[in-house]
Amino acid sequence: MDISALGEITIRLIRCAIHGCSLPEFPEKFNIKELYSFLRRHLISASLYDVIKRACNDEAVLKKLEEEYISLKIQADSLKQENKRILTLFDEENLDVMPIKGYELEQYYPDDFFRRSLDIDIVFDADKTDKLKELMARDGYILECENDKDLSYYKPPFFCYEFHKHITANDQASFEYFSDILMRSPLNDNYKNIHRMTKEGLYIYTLVHFHKHFVGGGAGIRFLLDLYFVDKALFDEIDKTELFDSLQKMNLYNFYQKMKSLAYKLFDEESNLELDDGESLICKYMYMQGCFGSDSGHIMDLIKKKSQNARHMKYFYYIWYKYLFQERRYKNYPILKKSYALLPLCFVHRIIKCSTIDRKKVKKDYQSFLKYEDFVDSVFLAAGLQ
Repeated sequence: MDISALGEITIRLIRCAIHGCSLPEFPEKFNIKELYSFLRRHLISASLYDVIKRACNDEAVLKKLEEEYISLKIQADSLKQENKRILTLFDEENLDVMPIKGYELEQYYPDDFFRRSLDIDIVFDADKTDKLKELMARDGYILECENDKDLSYYKPPFFCYEFHKHITANDQASFEYFSDILMRSPLNDNYKNIHRMTKEGLYIYTLVHFHKHFVGGGAGIRFLLDLYFVDKALFDEIDKTELFDSLQKMNLYNFYQKMKSLAYKLFDEESNLELDDGESLICKYMYMQGCFGSDSGHIMDLIKKKSQNARHMKYFYYIWYKYLFQERRYKNYPILKKSYALLPLCFVHRIIKCSTIDRKKVKKDYQSFLKYEDFVDSVFLAAGLQ
């Protein structure tokens, strides 16, 4: 089924879940398995469990969906309890932290599981990195990844934490606004070291995070939902001068206006879903990406950072990022998650495999990539980014 048709059905199902309106009519020869796969890529299949259950008569799909829903509900509820315990630990140990992203956003949804989070993102005081490591190790967490900006922790069976020294990159226009966001955010109720972002900060960060993914590989439907629910809950309460001035300085004001208008056209109960050509183009792009972007989108973003014009340079980078790039190691070799000691063997295998790739296939893939790049440029123009 056409990606735009899948996207439109999904939007109508979301509106049904939010507003309780009637189920959409499915087209002839409709494939529920394709829809289920599409919803999973956008991380909203379990969120729409009750609606899909009413619309679907495929027993196999319903069984998978029910199993997914029960599993994710258990994980989400367990993580919520675990996070209360972890925050209490940090508070008692005088470690200043602030949960962000899904943890904060879910409160603005009609049902907090609709915006389920299976990991927790936390901003912490970078000067206390050693103390954070000590506390997490003492609590049984495994440090999976560390760099100059972030630390990733995991504890069986499914507890995941991402700790951030900063929530925007140094080269982003938003860095100045968010560089000291932790210590200038008020304390959360009943805590002496756990902070909570201001309403203005949360609103602006929702858009900044959306934009980061939108231009850096792709962003899916859930980012528009975040903006829609945060705007409905907070727009009348926040300082408009701070909001608009900040977005102007970050060069995000046009993007904000376009995305807010699109979000309301898609999700508001009074909307008739009539989109102009630019909005339809943006929707197609977002439908294609899945929740956090596609391989093509991520590769294109990496190439843009390295090569602006010369097509022969783009060709070199395309081959490098698609077939040789080390950061794709976990995707290409999942076994490394269990035994990282196999990395040298995987590296040798990668070189041998690349030397045998059909050159005609590579050139064909590259031509498709160039067409995709032209498509994305037109999407960015429609989104107010050029």
